[in-house]
Amino acid sequence: GGGGGGGGGGRSSCPLPPGSKWCSVHTIAGLPAFDIAVYAANDIVSNNICQQGGWEITNMADFGKPGHALDIGGNIGMYTLALAAAGWKVTTFE
Repeated sequence: GGGGGGGGGGRSSCPLPPGSKWCSVHTIAGLPAFDIAVYAANDIVSNNICQQGGWEITNMADFGKPGHALDIGGNIGMYTLALAAAGWKVTTFE
């Protein structure tokens, strides 16, 4: 769980499709917590976000100065949302 929401949307303004739920990403240094829609079951990335508060990214400074990023294979958008929240222009393909 978690609250708030980033990127102008969030829990109250975006209904979720069946089989999904909201979780909070709160373990990335340099970013405030933000909500992300994840799979409700049987997904390692979603499970880790909901249980641990993140997935792989621990510090946005590791990516350097914001610029343009390509997220190839965006999955649920963890990198896309984190980079965008840090000021990057992100193009994502799944």
